[in-house]
Amino acid sequence: MFNKSYASVLSEDFINEHKNTLSISEFRKTPWHYKLWLLIMHNHNSKTLTTMESVIIHLSRNASRKTVSNTITMLEQKKLIIKKKDISDNRVIIIEPTEKTIREFKEWIHHLKFELNSVEE
Repeated sequence: MFNKSYASVLSEDFINEHKNTLSISEFRKTPWHYKLWLLIMHNHNSKTLTTMESVIIHLSRNASRKTVSNTITMLEQKKLIIKKKDISDNRVIIIEPTEKTIREFKEWIHHLKFELNSVEE
């Protein structure tokens, strides 16, 4: 009988391809995609605006400005995020998760919590 450990649960979750959840598949392509996803979702949950500039700064060690911009555009085309201009300053681009991304994140985190809580210490 195999006893689950926290490490095995996290490893299994990361290996799992999540084919039925587009947002999870897309946001977990690389470590910096994952970092982007967590930033967007954290800011969404804490009701903090995520701007293009804040994303670029957050990912500056991992990806170039152009790479971040191209990725944001691709995620928008796949309808996983919404880009819009700030009404008070048109130069500022705000990034928000779509309802699909929010729903899939909640489902994923609920499943992950369940798996982690099933670990016997």
